[in-house]
Amino acid sequence: MPGLRALLENATRRAADLLVARQNADGSWTDWSLPPGPSSEWTTAYVGHCLSRTAAPLRRDLARPMARAAAWLQRHRFPDGGWGYNPAVPSDADSTALAILFLASNGTPAPPGAIAQLRRFQRADGGFSTFLPDGLTGSWGRSHPEITAVALLAAGGRRDPAIDAGIAWLRRARRGDGTWNAFWWATPIGATALGLEVLAAAGCPEPVPDAVLRLDPTDSLGAALLASCLAAQGRSPRLEDLARRLIAAQAPDGSWQGAAALRVTRRDCDTPWDDPAPGPLFADPRRIFTTATVLAALSRVQGLADRT
Repeated sequence: MPGLRALLENATRRAADLLVARQNADGSWTDWSLPPGPSSEWTTAYVGHCLSRTAAPLRRDLARPMARAAAWLQRHRFPDGGWGYNPAVPSDADSTALAILFLASNGTPAPPGAIAQLRRFQRADGGFSTFLPDGLTGSWGRSHPEITAVALLAAGGRRDPAIDAGIAWLRRARRGDGTWNAFWWATPIGATALGLEVLAAAGCPEPVPDAVLRLDPTDSLGAALLASCLAAQGRSPRLEDLARRLIAAQAPDGSWQGAAALRVTRRDCDTPWDDPAPGPLFADPRRIFTTATVLAALSRVQGLADRT
């Protein structure tokens, strides 16, 4: 990828500059506009996790913004030990896992009780739910593929029966075509990327399923998730094409346009991928989430280019 290196370096630098410029004075990032309001804890954890995956030279330059975000997350942990979408809703497994992953990548061990809180979301079937089940959560309190995957990545390390049960559930939840459905997203690409990452971390790497390879996302979020999938398999013409498409789609301010891909699934809907009206879709209005996702994907491509 000799002709791609400079383009990747420029695109990732501009994206990082945009994210730093949109970081709040207190160290957090805020995006989305769902019924509970904008997201702070979840968005900060996600952006921090994406920044932790940037290439070494850029990562060094991002050390101060990342440290500020990590300190903010530590100060805003919920009373139960986890993190959530924002303080208006209970903690959830996704936000908690992302915060743990980000803090660990930033050299900060998970606070006491955070891993214990994350493991409370594991259900009897081995999977992880987004929220703890009660009389109101409905399907939000049942095991979800993408949530199980990110929880396993955060709670991993030493294998134990609970981790093995989670991996076994994830294998059972897999579709016949090798992909994983997503409870909260309109596309299966992100859930599949996370599922493959879990299997690789467990010592069982697998190739990207043909069903994913046949996808041709038209929005930057889907293209970035697909690029992340492909990057795990090494260099390929398809990966370079996706990277060039993403670079060409970058806005003058360094961001990428979001797509209506985040789904607020109805609480009475267990399989939104089979439901014609599972719930409304939302895009990130500040483009922070999408830009962080593309930055992480292009950083993985950049890592491959730097090794050639």
